[in-house]
Amino acid sequence: MGDNIKDTHGTDSKRHGKPRFKNGKKQQGKPVQTQSLNSDAVVPMLRFGVANNFDLFKRKVSITCQEKYNNLGQLIMDEQYYIPPAVDMALYDSTNDPHDIEKGRLREAQKRRDKEIDDMHIDRTSMYAYLISKLSKESQDKIQGHADWEDIEKTRDLLKLWIVIKKCHQILTTSKVAAIIKTTAQEEDAACKQGPFEHIMDYKRWFDAKLDALKASGNVVASEADIAMDFMYGLDNARYAEFKAEVINNMQKGSIVCLDDLNKMYMVTSRQVVVKMARKVVVQHLQQWTRYHERVKIPRQVVIVTMRAPATP
Repeated sequence: MGDNIKDTHGTDSKRHGKPRFKNGKKQQGKPVQTQSLNSDAVVPMLRFGVANNFDLFKRKVSITCQEKYNNLGQLIMDEQYYIPPAVDMALYDSTNDPHDIEKGRLREAQKRRDKEIDDMHIDRTSMYAYLISKLSKESQDKIQGHADWEDIEKTRDLLKLWIVIKKCHQILTTSKVAAIIKTTAQEEDAACKQGPFEHIMDYKRWFDAKLDALKASGNVVASEADIAMDFMYGLDNARYAEFKAEVINNMQKGSIVCLDDLNKMYMVTSRQVVVKMARKVVVQHLQQWTRYHERVKIPRQVVIVTMRAPATP
């Protein structure tokens, strides 16, 4: 029986402790194909449209550009060119340097910084071409129709190219009507809720993407405090209902400072130990909150009713 055991990759069954034999000779397993460690292989082509993959593309291309172009690749997340820190003169004691050793070290540090800046200037064209190569035909058509495209193409401006790519792919509808674009972004943002099996980190990325789209579409964005609360109200109730009630009750009692920043709310939430509740939890109002709460002047209050099973006698 053990002689015929195969794993899913076609290799011998060493992990079962039973190597294969045939006619008294040990059989060599087939080589297992491994995935490429080159990050470029996992960067998808950027698609355009309602179901575009910009969020995934941004994360993958950021890693690849930092691998290929070092600190220049930070432009994807920072949306500005990286500037190496100035050489700290205090690290070099020139007052007590009879053999000019410290002076030589200072010159070398300045040279390294200047070389890094020069290398990043040279690599801008290469990174520009790389980003263009990762655009689908539909994405290229959209970007080439942008008002800044002629200037971008003429100067090969890497930063402007990335800003235009981001703006064009944050629109959540193919419509060109401003009112429809704004309304669609509002609806998508209001519908952004954590899925029942979605990790808090994935939910945060999705929430950020919808918030960016809301800003890019020309909508008036809520205050930082309201954005933080919207993030909390969107958490999965099966895991975070008690946490929501605790935060709200403590805020009303004044026992904790208001979490008036999205990052603060995310940090507190990500450190929360959650347990999948076996009992039925009925959450009233939590699913009713949207971006429109200030328009209709609904006070931020929540009532949580927990239905417990009767105790077994």
